[in-house]
Amino acid sequence: MTNHAHFIIDPNGADISKIMHGLNFKYAITFNKIHQRVGTLFQDRFKSKVVDTDRYLVVLSAYIHNNPLKIRGYEQHPEKYRYSSLSVYLGFEKEKTGLLDEESN
Repeated sequence: MTNHAHFIIDPNGADISKIMHGLNFKYAITFNKIHQRVGTLFQDRFKSKVVDTDRYLVVLSAYIHNNPLKIRGYEQHPEKYRYSSLSVYLGFEKEKTGLLDEESN
């Protein structure tokens, strides 16, 4: 997944566009600084879908957490993918960022 990321975000009433703008802006600034470059990183606006049922939330979570299966080296162990929260939800690691809601898995 070199060209996109998946997130399940509960905006808690906030404007999701503002949340994504902040996330994308901070990432672009950091990436550009590390790689000594300038300019935009993202081609298109983010895509979003409303999760309106528990069933859809479970299906979406499974889809996202199974994405690393497409990456060479993670076919048998998607939980080892560095940029996934799967290992936290499976109880293999402790959540360190404060971003995940482990109670809602």
